[in-house]
Amino acid sequence: AVTVGSTVRFLLSVETGSFSFSVSSTAVTGGVVFIGVSVIIVSDTVIGGLSVGEPKEIMVDILDDCVDHLPKEKARYLMGVGTPDYLFEGVERGVDMFDCVLPTRIARHGLAMTSHGRVNIKNKQYERDWSPLDVECDCYTCRNYSKAYLRHLFKADEMLSSMLLSTHNLHFLVNMMGNIRKAIEEDRFLEYKHEFYEKYGRF
Repeated sequence: AVTVGSTVRFLLSVETGSFSFSVSSTAVTGGVVFIGVSVIIVSDTVIGGLSVGEPKEIMVDILDDCVDHLPKEKARYLMGVGTPDYLFEGVERGVDMFDCVLPTRIARHGLAMTSHGRVNIKNKQYERDWSPLDVECDCYTCRNYSKAYLRHLFKADEMLSSMLLSTHNLHFLVNMMGNIRKAIEEDRFLEYKHEFYEKYGRF
């Protein structure tokens, strides 16, 4: 076990790979983990249980430990991670695949990821904003609808609002991952990461 602040991390070898869990000031007895625990499972190709409320520094630190237990010849899958910064951190550590409800969940709350950061379509400033959600995006939503219309849909409780924002958020992340792949092929991943962070701003 390694102590990091108030967090104790355990890595246990198992037949199919490794098992790790993080405990925040919580007792572990006979292998049973009680309340307040984030369970990190590292199987043959999967890491699960991260990004559940722990500080980013701890998440990245544990991810650093976990990837060492995955075979280099197989694709690596990080479950439940979907914010742009966490995707970049995962890729930087050799993760190949991700899944997360975040793009559609935040869409249902009127939030969109754009090339210049998050947009909260509920805000009054978009009431008469006829520009697209993201001028740099070519998704169906950005090609056909203005911020003002998307705000109107949300305020009217129209399901179309969630659908259009979900379409945009998914397109945004797929496009971002495509750019990450291209940057890796051109040996400029860290440069692209810096450029993205500078434009996107606060996560």
